[in-house]
Amino acid sequence: MNEFDVWFSRVEISNKQKLELLSYYEPEQIWNMNRKKLNYIGLDDITISKILDRQYRDNVDDYFKYLKNHRIHLVTMKDYYYPQKLMDIPDFPAYLFIKGDKKILEEDSVAIIGSRYCTSQGKELAYKTAKELGDKNINVVSGLANGIDTFAHLGSLESSFGKTIAVLANGLASSDLYPPTNLKLAKEIVKRGGALVSEYIVGTKARKEYFPIRNRIVSGLANKILVVEAGEKSGTLITVRSWIRPRKRDICSTSED
Repeated sequence: MNEFDVWFSRVEISNKQKLELLSYYEPEQIWNMNRKKLNYIGLDDITISKILDRQYRDNVDDYFKYLKNHRIHLVTMKDYYYPQKLMDIPDFPAYLFIKGDKKILEEDSVAIIGSRYCTSQGKELAYKTAKELGDKNINVVSGLANGIDTFAHLGSLESSFGKTIAVLANGLASSDLYPPTNLKLAKEIVKRGGALVSEYIVGTKARKEYFPIRNRIVSGLANKILVVEAGEKSGTLITVRSWIRPRKRDICSTSED
Protein backbone atom coordinates (compact mmCIF):
# COMPACT_ATOMS: atom_id res chain seq x y z
CA MET A 1 0.00 0.00 0.00
CA ASN A 2 1.33 3.41 -0.95
CA GLU A 3 -0.07 6.94 -1.02
CA PHE A 4 -0.78 6.86 -4.75
CA ASP A 5 -2.86 3.68 -4.51
CA VAL A 6 -4.69 5.15 -1.52
CA TRP A 7 -5.45 8.25 -3.58
CA PHE A 8 -6.58 6.41 -6.72
CA SER A 9 -8.76 3.99 -4.74
CA ARG A 10 -10.78 7.01 -3.58
CA VAL A 11 -11.24 8.69 -6.97
CA GLU A 12 -14.94 8.48 -7.84
CA ILE A 13 -14.74 6.82 -11.23
CA SER A 14 -16.07 3.37 -12.04
CA ASN A 15 -14.21 0.18 -11.25
CA LYS A 16 -14.13 -0.54 -15.00
CA GLN A 17 -12.38 2.78 -15.65
CA LYS A 18 -9.85 2.09 -12.90
CA LEU A 19 -9.08 -1.36 -14.30
CA GLU A 20 -8.54 0.06 -17.77
CA LEU A 21 -6.24 2.84 -16.56
CA LEU A 22 -4.26 0.52 -14.28
CA SER A 23 -3.66 -1.88 -17.16
CA TYR A 24 -1.54 0.85 -18.79
CA TYR A 25 -0.34 3.14 -16.02
CA GLU A 26 0.78 3.10 -12.41
CA PRO A 27 -1.23 5.28 -9.98
CA GLU A 28 1.75 7.62 -9.58
CA GLN A 29 1.79 8.21 -13.33
CA ILE A 30 -1.91 9.03 -13.31
CA TRP A 31 -1.41 11.39 -10.35
CA ASN A 32 1.20 13.34 -12.35
CA MET A 33 -0.88 13.72 -15.50
CA ASN A 34 -2.33 17.14 -16.26
CA ARG A 35 -5.65 17.81 -17.97
CA LYS A 36 -4.06 17.88 -21.43
CA LYS A 37 -2.40 14.49 -20.94
CA LEU A 38 -5.56 12.92 -19.48
CA ASN A 39 -7.53 14.21 -22.45
CA TYR A 40 -4.88 12.89 -24.85
CA ILE A 41 -5.25 9.32 -23.50
CA GLY A 42 -8.98 9.47 -24.24
CA LEU A 43 -10.69 10.36 -20.96
CA ASP A 44 -13.85 12.45 -20.95
CA ASP A 45 -14.13 15.78 -19.10
CA ILE A 46 -16.12 14.34 -16.16
CA THR A 47 -13.57 11.59 -15.53
CA ILE A 48 -10.69 14.06 -15.85
CA SER A 49 -12.29 16.42 -13.33
CA LYS A 50 -12.68 13.60 -10.83
CA ILE A 51 -9.06 12.51 -11.23
CA LEU A 52 -7.86 16.08 -10.72
CA ASP A 53 -10.24 16.81 -7.81
CA ARG A 54 -8.23 18.36 -4.99
CA GLN A 55 -10.35 16.88 -2.18
CA TYR A 56 -8.76 13.47 -2.70
CA ARG A 57 -5.23 14.78 -3.20
CA ASP A 58 -5.07 17.21 -0.29
CA ASN A 59 -5.97 14.73 2.47
CA VAL A 60 -4.39 11.55 1.09
CA ASP A 61 -1.83 11.45 3.93
CA ASP A 62 -4.57 11.56 6.56
CA TYR A 63 -6.49 8.74 4.87
CA PHE A 64 -3.30 6.68 4.52
CA LYS A 65 -2.63 7.07 8.25
CA TYR A 66 -6.24 6.17 9.07
CA LEU A 67 -5.95 2.88 7.19
CA LYS A 68 -2.66 2.00 8.91
CA ASN A 69 -3.90 2.98 12.38
CA HIS A 70 -7.05 0.86 11.97
CA ARG A 71 -5.14 -2.06 10.44
CA ILE A 72 -7.01 -1.93 7.16
CA HIS A 73 -5.00 -3.34 4.26
CA LEU A 74 -5.40 -1.88 0.78
CA VAL A 75 -4.61 -4.56 -1.79
CA THR A 76 -4.35 -3.76 -5.49
CA MET A 77 -4.85 -6.15 -8.38
CA LYS A 78 -1.07 -6.21 -8.87
CA ASP A 79 -0.22 -7.08 -5.25
CA TYR A 80 1.06 -10.46 -4.09
CA TYR A 81 -1.87 -10.83 -1.68
CA TYR A 82 -4.56 -10.06 -4.25
CA PRO A 83 -6.56 -13.34 -4.59
CA GLN A 84 -5.88 -14.60 -8.08
CA LYS A 85 -9.18 -16.49 -8.30
CA LEU A 86 -11.00 -13.14 -8.18
CA MET A 87 -9.55 -12.35 -11.58
CA ASP A 88 -11.76 -15.08 -13.06
CA ILE A 89 -14.85 -12.93 -12.59
CA PRO A 90 -15.97 -10.12 -14.88
CA ASP A 91 -15.23 -6.64 -13.56
CA PHE A 92 -13.03 -7.89 -10.74
CA PRO A 93 -12.29 -5.16 -8.18
CA ALA A 94 -9.24 -3.03 -8.87
CA TYR A 95 -8.82 -2.51 -5.12
CA LEU A 96 -9.78 -4.48 -2.04
CA PHE A 97 -9.89 -3.17 1.51
CA ILE A 98 -9.23 -5.98 3.99
CA LYS A 99 -9.39 -6.01 7.78
CA GLY A 100 -7.98 -9.20 9.24
CA ASP A 101 -5.85 -11.94 7.68
CA LYS A 102 -5.47 -11.19 3.96
CA LYS A 103 -3.65 -14.49 3.35
CA ILE A 104 -6.79 -16.59 3.87
CA LEU A 105 -8.45 -15.19 0.74
CA GLU A 106 -6.47 -17.70 -1.32
CA GLU A 107 -7.39 -20.69 0.85
CA ASP A 108 -10.11 -23.23 0.00
CA SER A 109 -13.52 -21.86 0.86
CA VAL A 110 -17.23 -22.41 0.36
CA ALA A 111 -19.69 -19.55 -0.02
CA ILE A 112 -22.92 -19.97 1.95
CA ILE A 113 -25.54 -17.41 0.93
CA GLY A 114 -29.31 -17.12 1.05
CA SER A 115 -32.35 -15.29 2.27
CA ARG A 116 -32.41 -12.67 4.98
CA TYR A 117 -35.94 -13.84 5.84
CA CYS A 118 -35.07 -17.49 6.35
CA THR A 119 -36.77 -20.26 8.28
CA SER A 120 -35.41 -21.86 11.43
CA GLN A 121 -34.51 -24.90 9.32
CA GLY A 122 -32.52 -22.69 6.98
CA LYS A 123 -30.64 -21.10 9.86
CA GLU A 124 -29.81 -24.52 11.30
CA LEU A 125 -28.62 -25.83 7.93
CA ALA A 126 -26.37 -22.82 7.33
CA TYR A 127 -24.92 -23.04 10.83
CA LYS A 128 -24.31 -26.80 10.84
CA THR A 129 -22.86 -26.86 7.34
CA ALA A 130 -20.47 -23.99 8.11
CA LYS A 131 -19.33 -25.69 11.31
CA GLU A 132 -18.76 -29.02 9.54
CA LEU A 133 -16.75 -27.27 6.84
CA GLY A 134 -14.68 -25.48 9.46
CA ASP A 135 -14.00 -28.75 11.25
CA LYS A 136 -12.48 -29.92 7.94
CA ASN A 137 -10.36 -26.76 7.72
CA ILE A 138 -12.46 -25.21 4.96
CA ASN A 139 -13.27 -21.53 5.27
CA VAL A 140 -16.73 -20.03 4.76
CA VAL A 141 -17.46 -16.91 2.73
CA SER A 142 -20.67 -14.92 3.12
CA GLY A 143 -22.02 -11.38 3.23
CA LEU A 144 -22.65 -10.61 6.94
CA ALA A 145 -26.32 -9.88 6.19
CA ASN A 146 -29.10 -10.92 8.55
CA GLY A 147 -30.46 -14.42 8.08
CA ILE A 148 -28.47 -17.16 6.33
CA ASP A 149 -25.25 -15.13 6.11
CA THR A 150 -25.17 -14.48 9.85
CA PHE A 151 -25.68 -18.14 10.76
CA ALA A 152 -23.05 -19.24 8.23
CA HIS A 153 -20.50 -16.96 9.89
CA LEU A 154 -21.53 -18.10 13.37
CA GLY A 155 -21.21 -21.76 12.43
CA SER A 156 -17.75 -21.24 11.03
CA LEU A 157 -16.66 -19.43 14.20
CA GLU A 158 -17.79 -22.42 16.27
CA SER A 159 -15.71 -24.88 14.24
CA SER A 160 -12.38 -26.36 15.19
CA PHE A 161 -10.23 -24.92 12.41
CA GLY A 162 -12.27 -22.84 9.99
CA LYS A 163 -12.15 -19.14 9.49
CA THR A 164 -14.80 -17.00 7.89
CA ILE A 165 -14.66 -14.17 5.37
CA ALA A 166 -17.36 -11.49 5.27
CA VAL A 167 -17.68 -9.49 2.05
CA LEU A 168 -19.40 -6.18 2.76
CA ALA A 169 -21.50 -3.77 0.70
CA ASN A 170 -20.08 -0.81 2.64
CA GLY A 171 -16.78 0.56 3.93
CA LEU A 172 -14.79 -1.04 6.75
CA ALA A 173 -15.22 1.64 9.41
CA SER A 174 -17.36 0.49 12.33
CA SER A 175 -19.77 3.34 11.60
CA ASP A 176 -20.19 2.05 8.01
CA LEU A 177 -21.19 -1.48 8.98
CA TYR A 178 -24.51 -2.87 7.83
CA PRO A 179 -26.44 -4.24 9.52
CA PRO A 180 -25.15 -2.44 12.64
CA THR A 181 -26.48 -5.29 14.79
CA ASN A 182 -23.68 -7.46 13.36
CA LEU A 183 -20.85 -5.19 14.52
CA LYS A 184 -19.94 -7.59 17.34
CA LEU A 185 -19.95 -10.50 14.87
CA ALA A 186 -17.70 -8.57 12.48
CA LYS A 187 -15.17 -7.92 15.24
CA GLU A 188 -15.26 -11.59 16.27
CA ILE A 189 -14.56 -12.67 12.68
CA VAL A 190 -11.36 -10.61 12.65
CA LYS A 191 -10.40 -11.68 16.18
CA ARG A 192 -10.68 -15.38 15.23
CA GLY A 193 -8.35 -15.03 12.24
CA GLY A 194 -10.91 -14.32 9.54
CA ALA A 195 -11.31 -11.24 7.38
CA LEU A 196 -13.69 -8.46 6.42
CA VAL A 197 -13.46 -7.52 2.74
CA SER A 198 -14.84 -4.61 0.76
CA GLU A 199 -14.15 -2.80 -2.50
CA TYR A 200 -15.68 0.37 -1.01
CA ILE A 201 -13.62 3.08 0.65
CA VAL A 202 -13.93 3.82 4.35
CA GLY A 203 -16.92 6.08 4.91
CA THR A 204 -19.13 4.36 2.34
CA LYS A 205 -22.59 3.49 3.64
CA ALA A 206 -24.47 0.46 2.31
CA ARG A 207 -26.86 1.10 -0.57
CA LYS A 208 -29.39 -1.28 -2.14
CA GLU A 209 -27.49 -1.51 -5.42
CA TYR A 210 -24.21 -2.40 -3.69
CA PHE A 211 -25.43 -5.80 -2.45
CA PRO A 212 -25.74 -7.62 -5.80
CA ILE A 213 -22.47 -5.97 -6.89
CA ARG A 214 -20.57 -7.25 -3.85
CA ASN A 215 -21.92 -10.77 -4.38
CA ARG A 216 -19.62 -11.24 -7.36
CA ILE A 217 -16.74 -11.02 -4.86
CA VAL A 218 -18.41 -13.57 -2.55
CA SER A 219 -18.68 -16.02 -5.43
CA GLY A 220 -15.23 -15.16 -6.77
CA LEU A 221 -13.52 -16.04 -3.48
CA ALA A 222 -15.28 -19.41 -3.19
CA ASN A 223 -14.39 -22.78 -4.67
CA LYS A 224 -17.98 -23.95 -4.22
CA ILE A 225 -21.24 -22.24 -3.35
CA LEU A 226 -24.22 -23.33 -1.25
CA VAL A 227 -27.48 -21.43 -1.65
CA VAL A 228 -29.90 -21.75 1.27
CA GLU A 229 -33.57 -20.71 0.88
CA ALA A 230 -33.24 -18.18 -1.90
CA GLY A 231 -36.36 -17.04 -3.73
CA GLU A 232 -36.61 -17.68 -7.45
CA LYS A 233 -36.24 -13.98 -8.27
CA SER A 234 -33.93 -13.12 -5.39
CA GLY A 235 -30.68 -11.22 -5.74
CA THR A 236 -28.89 -14.33 -4.50
CA LEU A 237 -29.95 -16.51 -7.42
CA ILE A 238 -29.58 -13.71 -9.93
CA THR A 239 -26.00 -13.42 -8.72
CA VAL A 240 -25.47 -17.16 -8.98
CA ARG A 241 -26.75 -17.26 -12.56
CA SER A 242 -24.77 -14.19 -13.59
CA TRP A 243 -21.42 -14.93 -12.01
CA ILE A 244 -21.10 -18.61 -11.13
CA ARG A 245 -22.46 -20.59 -14.05
CA PRO A 246 -20.06 -19.18 -16.66
CA ARG A 247 -17.15 -20.13 -14.41
CA LYS A 248 -18.31 -23.77 -14.06
CA ARG A 249 -18.21 -23.70 -10.28
CA ASP A 250 -20.03 -26.25 -8.14
CA ILE A 251 -23.43 -25.03 -6.96
CA CYS A 252 -25.65 -26.64 -4.35
CA SER A 253 -29.06 -25.36 -3.32
CA THR A 254 -31.69 -26.07 -0.73
CA SER A 255 -35.41 -25.28 -0.68
CA GLU A 256 -36.53 -21.96 -2.16
CA ASP A 257 -38.77 -19.42 -0.44
